[in-house]
Amino acid sequence: MKSIGLFWMPLEQKDENTCPHKEECEIIKQDVAKKEDEFEIHVNFWNTEINDVVSHKRKHLYALDFGVVCPLNLKELVLLIPAKVEKDQFVDLVSRLASDRELMCTVFNENLTIASKPTKSYHLIKNEDESLLFLLYELSNENIVDINYSRDNGYTVIKIANNLETIPPKTAKNIYVRFRILLNDVHAFSIQRNVSNDWFQSAFSSSYMFDFRLNDVRELDKKVSEKLKHDHYEMAKLNKVHFFYMADADEVVENGSSMKLDSRLLETQRWHSYFGNNVQLNRENLAHHWKKCILKTVRKDDEGKQVDEYVRTPFDDFSLYFKVVYSHYKYRRVLIYSTIVFILGFLASSAVSFLQSLWNLTTDKYAWAFWLVILITVTLIFALCLKFRCRTN
Repeated sequence: MKSIGLFWMPLEQKDENTCPHKEECEIIKQDVAKKEDEFEIHVNFWNTEINDVVSHKRKHLYALDFGVVCPLNLKELVLLIPAKVEKDQFVDLVSRLASDRELMCTVFNENLTIASKPTKSYHLIKNEDESLLFLLYELSNENIVDINYSRDNGYTVIKIANNLETIPPKTAKNIYVRFRILLNDVHAFSIQRNVSNDWFQSAFSSSYMFDFRLNDVRELDKKVSEKLKHDHYEMAKLNKVHFFYMADADEVVENGSSMKLDSRLLETQRWHSYFGNNVQLNRENLAHHWKKCILKTVRKDDEGKQVDEYVRTPFDDFSLYFKVVYSHYKYRRVLIYSTIVFILGFLASSAVSFLQSLWNLTTDKYAWAFWLVILITVTLIFALCLKFRCRTN
């Protein structure tokens, strides 16, 4: 499977003579110099049905929601998607979060407060102890530098610019952007297979084998990566990745990763505003969650006592495999099975009639021999069928 790529370009250091606020710029430079350039990624993979409450039309939603916690010195963010993406398939989600505080708290799983200015395109959000403190930055067409799909390598390159002129010093720790990439299907990240271990279930179910990769250099197109690095873009360093697979509650998810899988029922009512006006989830959904965060134990001396402290260790890539079994009615196969059942019923009825005619020709004296031959014949046929099935498997 091809990998998603996340690259970025840091801001150039400003000259003191051109900086309009010299003291503020000096503080920003010091803060940025101390800050490691790492990214935290939140991915919601939607594979579910949604409903238009006005027209009552149903449609399937295939989408990738990216929430990216970026360093303050971000200039451009580049996303490589191994599928064709048009400009109208890019949707900003920050404006929806900012207008619904309850939804925002649900997404971040925190009790958050938000402060906004009507003239600004960012919102300051923080929790009670300010351990979570960043700018929620809205995106629009003015932020999209380029969306370019290459038929040769099958990648779409999306370049997003940070148009914030100045960031107030000591106001926030990071910039947070959240946007949706609408997909036509999930084939770029999965392989569809029939359920082969049950001939009856395979007529009503199918399976997807998902292989989601982020910044896997072996699966990225080498020429695309080469061009980005030539243009002074860097591959993002990761410190935490949250991946959510959002799907119908009836789907069965099998974890094929060493990462722990947590599942919970999605609060359907809270997510209405997240999908836009007059759109809501069609049925109950589950959120299946994986998290990658490498913690390193550092021993420190606290007033003569040895104390262990856990520190995040950055990593280069993220890879996840899981399998999904879902309802999928194959009408052609159901028709074939029904035809086979009809033929078998016809043959069974004919066999009974034939055996009854033979029974009438036999005498009571040799009836036991007749049924013994029938029993041995059926047993041999059954044994041969089992032997053939074992060889086939």
